[in-house]
Amino acid sequence: MKKLLFLVLVLTSQIGFGQVLKNGNAEDLWGNPININDTVKSKTTVIIPFSTSNCGYCLVDGYFSETNYLDNNKKTGGASFEQCLFNPQLDVYAFTKQFHSAFTVLTYPPELYKIHEDGFPTVLAFKNGKQVVKYHNNYAEFPKLNTILWDNKCLLTPKGNLHMAERLVFENEMNDAILVYPDSVDLSKKINERLSKSVSWKHIGEITETDKQKHLYLIGNYNAGTLTDFFKLTGSNVRFTSDSLIFGNYRFNFDSVGIYAWFISPFNNQKYIVLNIRHGNKLQESVNYLDFVIYEGKDTASFKKMLYGQYDIVKGKQDIIPQKTFSDVPIQQYCDKICRIPENKNPEQHNVSEKTTIITTNNAYGNISTLGNGNCKFPDIISDTKGNVWTVFEENGDIILNVVEINSQPIYIESDNSDSYNPILASDNKRIWVFYLNNKDLYYRVYARYIENGNLSDEILISDKEPFNSTNLSAATMKDEISIVWTEWKANQRYLKLSKIYNGTLMNPSIITLAPSRYTEDYHNAWSASLMYDSKGELWGAWNQHYPGNFCVISGKIGDYPQPVTNTAKEMDDWEHGGYPDIASNGEKKIIVYESFGWDVVLKNESQKIKFREFNDSVKKWSIPIILSDAKETYMNQTPSVICDKNKDIYVIWSGRQKKDNSVWSIYFVVNNLGIWSKPILISQPGINARYPKIILNEKDNSIIASWQTGIGKEMKTVVMKINKEQLKNN
Repeated sequence: MKKLLFLVLVLTSQIGFGQVLKNGNAEDLWGNPININDTVKSKTTVIIPFSTSNCGYCLVDGYFSETNYLDNNKKTGGASFEQCLFNPQLDVYAFTKQFHSAFTVLTYPPELYKIHEDGFPTVLAFKNGKQVVKYHNNYAEFPKLNTILWDNKCLLTPKGNLHMAERLVFENEMNDAILVYPDSVDLSKKINERLSKSVSWKHIGEITETDKQKHLYLIGNYNAGTLTDFFKLTGSNVRFTSDSLIFGNYRFNFDSVGIYAWFISPFNNQKYIVLNIRHGNKLQESVNYLDFVIYEGKDTASFKKMLYGQYDIVKGKQDIIPQKTFSDVPIQQYCDKICRIPENKNPEQHNVSEKTTIITTNNAYGNISTLGNGNCKFPDIISDTKGNVWTVFEENGDIILNVVEINSQPIYIESDNSDSYNPILASDNKRIWVFYLNNKDLYYRVYARYIENGNLSDEILISDKEPFNSTNLSAATMKDEISIVWTEWKANQRYLKLSKIYNGTLMNPSIITLAPSRYTEDYHNAWSASLMYDSKGELWGAWNQHYPGNFCVISGKIGDYPQPVTNTAKEMDDWEHGGYPDIASNGEKKIIVYESFGWDVVLKNESQKIKFREFNDSVKKWSIPIILSDAKETYMNQTPSVICDKNKDIYVIWSGRQKKDNSVWSIYFVVNNLGIWSKPILISQPGINARYPKIILNEKDNSIIASWQTGIGKEMKTVVMKINKEQLKNN
């Protein structure tokens, strides 16, 4: 068990009493100012640092921390924050969607890193102006936090998924969990010294009333009668009879199915119970993102999930609801009572305006159009075969499409009271396609609509209808073929999926092969992929991957074995860091831009950089990187976008921030003309926040078009700029 002194540390002399930052000014995800020093002085303050680039689940663990740390602190009158200092806005935004988080995320300045310094622990806390929690990184030590922060007024609430329940059992280091075996099992063959700090082992017949106050993990081939006597779960969603397992309203033959599920203990509602009972069946896939799965099958060919999904947990009550329950088989055959099918209700429509004003202005580098009424996020742009420029963006959870011309009226792709975000555009020879994420059935899935001959299509579901969220959309087009990629977020693992549309016909999703992990077995974490078609019509991709490198860029022709873009090394931590790539084609060459590791601005006192590489087809390797950003100008640089025109000039755009007080994120631009790179040029309005840039080629007139979001908070608008290429080349 860890000593209390390890958990409770006050700040060093670097940060004075009640002072987190020298000037106290932090920012939320949208650039709104927050005086964190004033907050720390006046309230018990809890901060949960996370990084989606570090792992797929690094709120460690999301649902558990939201409820037990942030919610509890808020209920007792404290101030609760999350913190992510180096990830791009869309990455952080996707994280808040994943965990349904309503808490403010601190995203600036990097100096906030100093309040924890040692990686990303799960809880940081201040009380009476002093930091009293700094290295809390164990979920089961909640009672210590309860004493220190909330005078023992709060209760622990067990939360999903199976991944989290397993952690509370096997990683609690407090001997607060028991592995419970059938009485017939020889425990001398089961004891594992590696687990001795977390769990003890007992037969089910040896469990005392005191034991029942701990986490219980039942494993082995039980008979139903034993479990009926042990639990006596009258009125629970999980029950047993002499021959059956009853889960919610469904009944299964107990001896023929496997069950892997967690639920809140009926003996102590602050503890977990996990059932891992196989009866000769074998799980053939990772299910750590689920709360429960009842399954059959001894091999891959016969494996099927009879019932699986996630609970709806409200005020400590676990409900099994149709919208979060799934099956590989016709599940009605197992219905024991009334098994309701999810209803497809039409969500209420927002009262949106049919009119908008597009404001046009000019600066030295091009013509600018400003769109949207406010709170506009993450725009994308595309040009059609006629040379028209289209933009799409989220506005208050709705998806809005515009032709970028004076007095064009918005087209509402999605405007009901469900939530949508991350829209992207693609264009074939006939249609303008809009892809976006929407949560109308409680999970964020990939949907699409298209414009053809002035008509808007019905909504089309692109991704699988499963109990997990999709994130991070990207697309590429070649004539009548569109490819779209996204990430499936399954607890601490993330997978890349791809679907294609051929001349308006949707293909089934497929899995993109990832680079294998070299340092941990069977771990998959990839996200933020970019796609492009090369001159041969072959589809290439590039993406972030956590392992084989700590934070690396992987790329390859889709369908082939991918390889690292960033430099490799013998040790994982020695790899070149890089992420959030954008891949394109420069005639016969494949090119890529990406950002370096954001942590370097505090760990090594180095500027975060934008890097460029070319692919050498002869040796099948990427060139050494060229640094495009200027460390003297900006010390944080993110989300690059790259394109080439018909003259094979290369254009790169990104968002950068200077290292000085009252700086803002701004849009910077470089061009490679005749093999020579220009210096970075500021093209957004000075002093006005500007982020999430995109750049495209309008093939009709060989012009370059850029877009980004401008402003802070609710005032954010969408900007589209037709760039004056000659002015930039002469700068």
